[in-house]
Amino acid sequence: MLTGFSSLSLLSSGEKNILLKRSQKDFPWLESDDFFDFNKAFGEEDYIQKSQDDEIISGGNLSPGMILSAYRHSFFPWFSEEDPIIWFSPSLRFVINKDSFHIPSRLKREIKKADFRITQNTAFDEVIENCALIKREGQKGTWITDDMLQAYRLLHKLGFAHSVEAWQGSELAGGFYGLYINEVFIGESMFSKVSGASKTAFALFSQDFFKNKKGLLIDAQIPSENIRRFGGFKIPRNRYLGILS
Repeated sequence: MLTGFSSLSLLSSGEKNILLKRSQKDFPWLESDDFFDFNKAFGEEDYIQKSQDDEIISGGNLSPGMILSAYRHSFFPWFSEEDPIIWFSPSLRFVINKDSFHIPSRLKREIKKADFRITQNTAFDEVIENCALIKREGQKGTWITDDMLQAYRLLHKLGFAHSVEAWQGSELAGGFYGLYINEVFIGESMFSKVSGASKTAFALFSQDFFKNKKGLLIDAQIPSENIRRFGGFKIPRNRYLGILS
């Protein structure tokens, strides 16, 4: 990275203010090649690897280095508008690997009939904005707050966050976004405006990820029936961290 470079320079003053509004004042801004050891928050080396409980940490900021460090420790940001920055690490991770992955028979038939065009990284902002608007059962509001939006837009500009889109003609019909950490794809959120759009995008992305990109794991973070249909299963955090590294 260039000496003196700040990723904040990629943002307008308004975007910067939104991104920094929840930041811990005494915590440094971390660039993508900086690293924060989350074990320090617990005062014990390798604490996270040894823990068998769900773990929560609050504080810090949504800088690129902080978010990437969090993912490398199995944490991800998960909070609502009224909360401080909260980092969550479940003791069991919901994942798909090459051996468990499959496309449900019904979806295979739907994909053959559908006219979706699948792309990657052509409409990241639209994808994450649509994900933020989706109403989800059992949830009040969205965890994709305006500062989270800016944080992941910045990660996309830096080449870490990626989107997959499903188009019907010239209209965005569905999609999802996430990040790569080594050979693991960590999915964040998905949406559909047209039935089957995000499922088709996910099925074709996953097929290519495991077959052609030699990916090891797709991480859905927490259980969902949608991902279960594709072969999702739980693994303990220490095993997950071993694959991630």
